[in-house]
Amino acid sequence: MNPPCAFISVIIPTYSRPGPLRRCIATLASQTYPRQSFEVIVVDDGGDPPATKCLQDDVVLDLPIVLLRQPNRGAAAARSAGLAHARGPILAFLDDDCTAPPDYLAAIDRVFRTHPDTQVVQVGIEHPEPENIYGRTWKFTLEETLKVNLDPTQYGRLTCGTLGGVMVARREIFGDVAFDPTLSRSREDADLRYQLQARGLPVYYEPQIRVFHHQRDTLWSYLAQFVAYGRGEFHLQRKWGATPAPYRYVTLTSWQALRSLLRAERARRGLAMYSVLWLRRHASLCGTMYERAAWEFPRHVVLRWARFGWLLVTSYATLFFQAVFAPTLEPAMFKQSLRSLKSDIGNKSRRSSNRPGEQRTDPARWRGGPHRNSGHLGRGLIIQLASSNRHAITVHEGTGLP
Repeated sequence: MNPPCAFISVIIPTYSRPGPLRRCIATLASQTYPRQSFEVIVVDDGGDPPATKCLQDDVVLDLPIVLLRQPNRGAAAARSAGLAHARGPILAFLDDDCTAPPDYLAAIDRVFRTHPDTQVVQVGIEHPEPENIYGRTWKFTLEETLKVNLDPTQYGRLTCGTLGGVMVARREIFGDVAFDPTLSRSREDADLRYQLQARGLPVYYEPQIRVFHHQRDTLWSYLAQFVAYGRGEFHLQRKWGATPAPYRYVTLTSWQALRSLLRAERARRGLAMYSVLWLRRHASLCGTMYERAAWEFPRHVVLRWARFGWLLVTSYATLFFQAVFAPTLEPAMFKQSLRSLKSDIGNKSRRSSNRPGEQRTDPARWRGGPHRNSGHLGRGLIIQLASSNRHAITVHEGTGLP
């Protein structure tokens, strides 16, 4: 007799993307996993239109879905809200722009059943749109990043230095770590990886758990994503300071990267992808410098933009002099900006906790997990979509707690 399947809670934060969300949930409705052994929790982070409108399809209503709605506070707060309502011992985090193959949940159950000591898993993320240049660029980035961040263990498994928002974890680890809601822009996943490193919890890489990530299809939306990453990176570095990063950086705009792209993608597409890599690097730098200027001048718009311009000029000047006077060094503009960022605001950020109206971000503040910081979830709309009564929607107005 086969052992009973583990109950899995799938948590999906979403914000104003009804089309991708509907596509994501439709793939969960096609799972081979027993329907009574999983639930889907959708956290609408104050999007417009509300996610309720895209959860009225017959396919969707056949799923055990819990819909939570809260004011816009970012992905970290949305994941924490979903975690607070989850019933399963295993938590699978998905993004709304992802889709899952039919064996997604079955593979999760198989991995955690085969390796009962596993706490956190980085899944294998694949690119489903070969003609999307931004998706191909993302795939190249992922492959190059994994090359330097995967380490074999003595038992034949791989540990991973990185951790994305699309991951799987046991519920009990969130008694020691938590998504930091103050990182509302982005990089809350990297912050969680820092916390796991501080507590000695390894992240295993399991490519047999597959997820398809659908990338943006316009240059503007793609670069806007990396501006947000840069803004989140400022607060991540401000929080952790000189703490060694759990992951290794890889330079994707080096001559070696260009040669790799030209060999793999031929000249035209390789050059286009290399240009995209440079543009997104500048977008990340702009995001980091703008967030630094906004942090220094939160109320003075003119001074903020003047400071932002000065930071960009000095960053590019540093890159220029490095390239001219130290040609043997590989240009590393983004990493250089982060190093100067740490040295400039390392002590200043600690003193800033006395600024009126601002609370210092302390890594230990969130170690209590969601049962201690659940008060930050706020009031929200909770809608239960139960498969036992497809057309009955129960609405609860409460504190955001189950």
